[in-house]
Amino acid sequence: MGSALAYWLTRLEPLVSVTVVERDPSYEHASSALSAASIRQQFSTAVNIRISQASIAFLRNAAVELAIDGERPDIQLREHGYLYLAGVDGAAQLREAHALQRACGSEVALLDRAALEQRFGWLNTADLTLGSLGLRGEGWFVSPRQLRPNWPRGGLVKQVRSITVYPALS
Repeated sequence: MGSALAYWLTRLEPLVSVTVVERDPSYEHASSALSAASIRQQFSTAVNIRISQASIAFLRNAAVELAIDGERPDIQLREHGYLYLAGVDGAAQLREAHALQRACGSEVALLDRAALEQRFGWLNTADLTLGSLGLRGEGWFVSPRQLRPNWPRGGLVKQVRSITVYPALS
């Protein structure tokens, strides 16, 4: 979202002036607003892991970061983690990604078949070799729409202006 970028730019450089150009100022049809509103750290590149770690830190503190006149958005963050599974063919790749995630400080557990069976008794593990479970810093929140109204207002009113762009009629 352009408003999110404007938020971060003005936090990093408080004197900067930012213009958000948006075709849909309601964000009703924006992909971020329509997303599953989830977050994970189980990536295979360090940059994506670090971005996610910064994002979860922000989401944990969103009520404070985006409070306006005492009104705090409640995004209802749920950190319940993701479970990635691998058979024989994907086990090496899952181990490699897991090692990188741990090196970056992600709280993830690598589970063998026995541990998967014990923790997830309902899971058919017949063709599984490994699982990687996010223990913290992964999950979902109710809706990105809970964030959007506060991006442009969260202390940025003077630095950010919005322009609505209407698509050409065909």
